[in-house]
This record gives sequence, C-alpha cells and structure tokens, in this order.
Amino acid sequence: LASLGDEGEPERLPEVEQQVLEAMCRGTKDEIGARQLGVSVRTYRRYVASILQSLEAASRPQAALLARERGWV
Repeated sequence: LASLGDEGEPERLPEVEQQVLEAMCRGTKDEIGARQLGVSVRTYRRYVASILQSLEAASRPQAALLARERGWV
C-alpha cells in the first residue's frame, strides 16, 4: 500500500501499481496489462482493487479521473 501524506492521501503509488494505473488510464485490458507486467490476471486485478481503494474511487474511470487530478499520471 502507498504511504500516506499529511492529508491522509497516498503520496505516490508503488512502482508496479503506478504501471497498472497508467495502463488503466490507457484503457488496456487486464489480460494485456498482466502480460506486460509478467503477473497473473488475478494479481493484476488485485493491484487494480488496491488502486481503487487508495483513490477512494468506485470505478476505473473515476480512478483515472482522480489520478489525473492529483497529478499521478
């Protein structure tokens, strides 16, 4: 999990989650993103779930929007 800043928001994501976030913002399918990172689809989806939780987002599009607003992508 990402470290928390003064506002209680993660300062930045771990490297692998950052890569997953960038793939999510590009609309990359889970299977392709998992293959690119060399992880299983299940593991990739756990990263997605962690990102959604870190951003307090209800969906991938909302997570992409919030990440852009925070300057994470």
